[in-house]
Amino acid sequence: MNTRNGLIALLFILLPLAFSAELCPQAQQGIQAYQKEDFATAASLWESCVQAGLQNADVYLNLGNAEYRLGHLGKAIWAYESALRIHPTDEDVRANLALVQAQTIDKTEGAGTEADENPVILALWKVHHLCSLNQQMLLVLALAWVLALLIFLTYRTHSDGRRNTLYTVIFTIGICGSVLLLDTAFKVYTQQTDRIAIVLVKSCDVLSGPGDQYQVLHELHEGTRLELRRVQDGWASVRIGDNINGFVKVTELGVVIP
Repeated sequence: MNTRNGLIALLFILLPLAFSAELCPQAQQGIQAYQKEDFATAASLWESCVQAGLQNADVYLNLGNAEYRLGHLGKAIWAYESALRIHPTDEDVRANLALVQAQTIDKTEGAGTEADENPVILALWKVHHLCSLNQQMLLVLALAWVLALLIFLTYRTHSDGRRNTLYTVIFTIGICGSVLLLDTAFKVYTQQTDRIAIVLVKSCDVLSGPGDQYQVLHELHEGTRLELRRVQDGWASVRIGDNINGFVKVTELGVVIP
């Protein structure tokens, strides 16, 4: 079985069919259209959910599947990358993304590439993404309240044994809470600075400046993953790997959700 046929089979297996239509009125309609192999309608319906502000990993996964079936590698990769921003440890999304990226012309490092190289780093990466940012912030807040309650109890107890036990628990929770707080701060920083864009058109030029009059430095192709540095006057300053820096038209890119 070749890569393309293997991916098509995988997409049918992995298509999520059980997310609530309450998330977006068009979500269930998109599933029905996909099952009828009306991929253009399915993609349009799921795209409308995204445009309405819905951030749901299943919707982005479904959208990526539909875009791939339409032959839009760039849009499929953009959707999968966005799904990973919401659910970074989703193995279904990662598998589909890797298979689609294998069909692109420009080979760049995708999401999770560095972590996949080392099992220890991969394990730490999975722990880092075990909870979403919102869940982690709530957990930090809950631990803070627990610490406050335990500290209060140490002043209320008259037993040295209980007080020592409380001190041990406070110390343990304090260490865990500090690590969790640092990890949460790192997640916030990453979301603010790690901006990714995907080339959506068949090919585009990387220019030395923000304008058509500048020198062409490089040609990129559909599905290429770029580091988005800033946007000005319709041009995006991008970086690809360690060697390529330049400007690409914003209209030729799809910006992955932060």
